[in-house]
Amino acid sequence: MVRISTDENKSETTQQERLNAVGGEHEVALFVSRGLDRAITDVERLQKTLLLASELFRDERKVEGHRIFLHCVEGLERFLDTIVLTRLARKLDFSRLEVDGVSLARLEKDFSSILIGIVDCQERQDFEGLADKVEYELLPCFASWSRALSQIQRSANSNA
Repeated sequence: MVRISTDENKSETTQQERLNAVGGEHEVALFVSRGLDRAITDVERLQKTLLLASELFRDERKVEGHRIFLHCVEGLERFLDTIVLTRLARKLDFSRLEVDGVSLARLEKDFSSILIGIVDCQERQDFEGLADKVEYELLPCFASWSRALSQIQRSANSNA
């Protein structure tokens, strides 16, 4: 079984502590800049790997699908961290930023909710449900985040 840590139950103080742990203002800016590049690249890679795992779950190749899915978990957690740290470091108000007509605050909550649903499917060993969550919820959410992060990055580059 895989546990994915989400920020849904973490306070802003805890999130601020994570930001402070990265370092000073210059280090944080550098982390966020590199983090955005990495997150955008990771999203593309994760999408392909998650789709493969999903297909294996549907083909009754659960052990192989689970093995591949395990490789994605660290990337999912790192991606979630990047979202949180980017929001905090850039002091972005996700409720005011939108992509595809949806606020990034809603997208962040949806992402956490999807991850919780994935963990629930794993606990119940519902691999068909897990494949559905990945294909029909997580991958579209990733596509929206990819566009959102690209917008944030373009905005940051134009302000630099």
